[in-house]
Formats: sequence, C-alpha cells, structure tokens
Amino acid sequence: MHSFLIGLQFLTRIRFVRQTAWTAEDFGRSTRFFPLVGLVLGLCYMLAAWVLIYFLGMRSLTCVLILILPILLTGGIHADGFMDTADGIFSGRERARQLEIMKDSRAGAFGVVSFVMLMFVQFALISDMHPLLFVPALFVMPIIGRLAMVLAIALFPYARPEGVGKTFADMADRRTVLIAA
Repeated sequence: MHSFLIGLQFLTRIRFVRQTAWTAEDFGRSTRFFPLVGLVLGLCYMLAAWVLIYFLGMRSLTCVLILILPILLTGGIHADGFMDTADGIFSGRERARQLEIMKDSRAGAFGVVSFVMLMFVQFALISDMHPLLFVPALFVMPIIGRLAMVLAIALFPYARPEGVGKTFADMADRRTVLIAA
C-alpha cells in the first residue's frame, strides 16, 4: 500500500499521507503500481464525464473540461514532460544539448506550440468519439498510459546517468512489468 501511495502522490496531486522523505527504493517500488494510479485517474475522469454529460450534454464544453481535468489532477506533470521533450527534440541540437534543454524548467516555443497542437488533436479525437465509447475510453486511457510508462521505464535505457527517472529505471525489471500488467 505504501508503494502505491507513493506512486499516486508522485503522478498526481492527490494526497493521502504527508510524506516528507522518500528513498530511491520507495520510488522504484512504486513503478509497478503506476497502472493502478491510472485506474484511480480513470475513475475520476469517468465520474467527471458522467456529471458533465448529465448537466451539459455531449458538447464541446464537456470535452474541453475533460481535457483540463488531467492537468489539474496530475499537476501538469505529463504536459510539462511533453513540452520539455518537444523543446529538446525539435531544437535540432546534438543529443547532450537536447538533454540539457529537456532539463531546463522553462517552456520553449517548440514545447508550447507542440502542446497546443496536442490539445487540438485530443479535442478532435474525444469530441468525435461515439458517445457510448466516450466514458469507457476515459476510464481505460489513463490505465494504458501508465502501463506504457512502466514498459518504457523497464525496457528502455534511461537517457541520463542520474535523475528521478534513473531511480525508477534502476528498480524496474521484468517482474515489475508482470506485476504492473
């Protein structure tokens, strides 16, 4: 339960315990619970969708609010990571400089433009979705997304010699993938 709560608190703004000190092992063990964190997020999105559809109907405003919800619940951690990645990749620099750019806390033009385009694409996808698939998709998508994180952490080498991601990568193995799946 402790590892799940660490994963929940790392990947979301949801707080159950006041944790002041986490060890590398705590972080690493939480990786296997990322899909379960996705399940919690999926339940939140599903509940929000039902409420919004009941009061607003299946309209553009419902879709926009559903797109805002993950940013609010996760503190924008994935949006920030996406923008950092876009800034680095589209910089046209060598690998070492790309990694420096990705680590920079400021959002660059490539990151912001890429994020806006991502939001447009997501809006188009969910607003065109069949109403009967809308709510189940909102439930399943964060689970699949967090499972993809576990697979990427466990199966691909970490790009830097140190960092938070390195902590996850060092603790993740095939057993982690099996537990997560």
